[in-house]
Amino acid sequence: MNYNKNKDLIYEKIKELKTHPTADEVFEILKAENPKLGIATVYRNLNELTEDGKLYRIQKPYTKDRYDANIEPHIHAECNSCGKVIDVDCEVDFKIKDKIDFEGYELKLKYKCNSCNKKTN
Repeated sequence: MNYNKNKDLIYEKIKELKTHPTADEVFEILKAENPKLGIATVYRNLNELTEDGKLYRIQKPYTKDRYDANIEPHIHAECNSCGKVIDVDCEVDFKIKDKIDFEGYELKLKYKCNSCNKKTN
């Protein structure tokens, strides 16, 4: 499998998943179908896809980065217990756009996912 094919494969898988996976999760999913794929290849291509503006990297201290193929401005919610990240589908009216040179935003909400709620009940 060549370099460009790996990059396309990784990008398409993240678009398909919509779960904001970590590099390790992407590797585990793709490894079954692509035994020659290496973890370093996944990390390298994720970095390049992020630098190319095709992926958004969700960074948080002390946890692994997650990746999102939806690069349009939108809201994320992160579970306080397990770290799962989801997209929140709602409109955000940014009147601030008229006041500054607006380039985008990062807005992250905190919540407790259904799985973690079930564990504590």
